[in-house]
Amino acid sequence: MSDRSGSCPEAHPGDEEERIVHKSRNQGMATEEEKAFLNIQELNEVPQSLNRYSLRASVFHFGQAAILFYFASKSDTKWRWFTNYAEPEDDALSQPPKNPDPQEVAYFSILWYSPIFISMAGMEHMCCLVFSDRYHYYVARNQNPFRWTEYTFSASLMRVMVAQFAGITDVHLLLVTFVLSALTMQLGAAHEVFNAKARSEDRQQNWRCYHLAWVSQGVSWMIIFNYFAMRVRSGSQPDFIWTIMIVMFLLDSSFALVFHLQWAKVPPFHDYAAGERAFIVLSFFAKTLLAWIGFGGVYRRY
Repeated sequence: MSDRSGSCPEAHPGDEEERIVHKSRNQGMATEEEKAFLNIQELNEVPQSLNRYSLRASVFHFGQAAILFYFASKSDTKWRWFTNYAEPEDDALSQPPKNPDPQEVAYFSILWYSPIFISMAGMEHMCCLVFSDRYHYYVARNQNPFRWTEYTFSASLMRVMVAQFAGITDVHLLLVTFVLSALTMQLGAAHEVFNAKARSEDRQQNWRCYHLAWVSQGVSWMIIFNYFAMRVRSGSQPDFIWTIMIVMFLLDSSFALVFHLQWAKVPPFHDYAAGERAFIVLSFFAKTLLAWIGFGGVYRRY
């Protein structure tokens, strides 16, 4: 239980793990957002183990990224992007558009996605260490903007990779997939911003952003599974693509479940830091599995 001065109690000798003390900034120097945080009296205790989690995750992510960058540079497999505008016609104003006219706009190895989104995760964990005071400040107040910024880009890139494995080649649909995923992440961040004080005081929260995030999440996966079902109907799919579709959907949904448990204060996630540790572990496994299943499947199959 914290005191009323805006700081957490220092750890006593013999505690299971050291606790970090958080002091409020000068009220006159704070921004409007920070003033709202300074009004939060019941601060979370931030365990020192979060730094160890971030360090280990950062090292493993950067190590994997280096290996994957090397193998991606050796791959000559090309995955193509197309536009599907209607066929041009002379009297377009007098009749509806004709059939799509696919035009290739770009191609590259899909294996480049993996080292990029894994590097993003490594950089996020490194930032949590380099800017640890800021990181602890936010975690003590029920937020982690570092995580949401990284997820906005890395999770969206992962979703695009899954979409291409499902058979989506239209560049506009891939853009929509990226934006829907990014919107989902930003809605999660917005929930934390709007409900940080309510969570600390055990008051009722506004779950609108969380529910809206399920809409953008669901639409994105609906598009992906629709294209994947079309590919399945047209012929059998490699086992690694089936694995990616199922595993990534389940892991993606587990993030939303952990978020709900964390913010509903369901044990063992009643402590915000416990949810933070779960996100670090989930993120590591989700990125690692997608990267290596995709890598192994592409190298073996194509």
